Amino acid sequence: MISGILVKVLSIALLIAVGVVLILGIGTLFKGGETSKKYSNKLMQLRVILQFIAIIALVINAVKSYFTVYCYYCFSWLCLFF
Repeated sequence: MISGILVKVLSIALLIAVGVVLILGIGTLFKGGETSKKYSNKLMQLRVILQFIAIIALVINAVKSYFTVYCYYCFSWLCLFF
């Protein structure tokens, strides 16, 4: 139960972080000049890394949820035979 809540909070935090970095990157791009040259690539790299971590966290949560349900049904079928 706690790990499920933790994964949801982590997913929301990662989503917000990706959004903030995306907005900062777009703002830096429109600002142009030396700031754009200095920070645009770094912000894009940070956004890609945060997106990767967010996708991995969501996939782990989905796989965990699937196997929890799958194992529950398998166990209930085994109980019928024994």
